[in-house]
Amino acid sequence: WAFSAEVDWFGIKIGEYSGGLWNLSPGVTFQPFKTIGFSVKYHYINYYANVNQNDWNGSFDMIFKGPSIGLNANF
Repeated sequence: WAFSAEVDWFGIKIGEYSGGLWNLSPGVTFQPFKTIGFSVKYHYINYYANVNQNDWNGSFDMIFKGPSIGLNANF
């Protein structure tokens, strides 16, 4: 058994433009055989951006939430 967690963050601002992302991914891996294992993770990913100008203001916020499964092979 192996338990893992990933946290990624990136943010940037250039003039009137700003944006970034968050990635949170806890997971578990089970390796019942010497060369084969299985993993399950839950992902929360958020991308966002903002524009603040005199002639255009806008933003977006995109979120993905959900599980993923994986197969690990070692040689």
